[in-house]
Amino acid sequence: MSRPNRRAREALTEALRDARRAAGLTGAGLADALGSGWSQPKVSKIESGRQAISEAEVRAWAAAVGADKEMLLALRARADLEHAAFRDAQPTSGAEQQQEGYAATEVAAKVISRTASPNCCRPPTTRVHCWRWRVVPTTGTTSPRRPPT
Repeated sequence: MSRPNRRAREALTEALRDARRAAGLTGAGLADALGSGWSQPKVSKIESGRQAISEAEVRAWAAAVGADKEMLLALRARADLEHAAFRDAQPTSGAEQQQEGYAATEVAAKVISRTASPNCCRPPTTRVHCWRWRVVPTTGTTSPRRPPT
């Protein structure tokens, strides 16, 4: 069963696949008919919904297989709207929030320095250090120090 946010895309990919099959073409045959920039893997990815298809690509596909261009374009437009609605409804991911937090800290910092960690996991005989990063804020009583060279 399809997910609610993928129904329109699945309808589009099914229509594209049916049109190709009705024309009696294989994925490789369609890629050859479409010419430069097309390959059998690209056709397969589009038909399976793993790769989005542009409006120009839908027009070319329809022309190559003799399908109803307007119907395919309407399905593509509906899939785009469905995807946009799904994307806008999703909260910011954890990775994006972390990156935004790092960026804010970096902007607020005057100096980012590194110091050798006293809890280094390497033996003291090696010349490789475990580094710990320290952020010195631009406000407050901490005076910035130059990073070790």
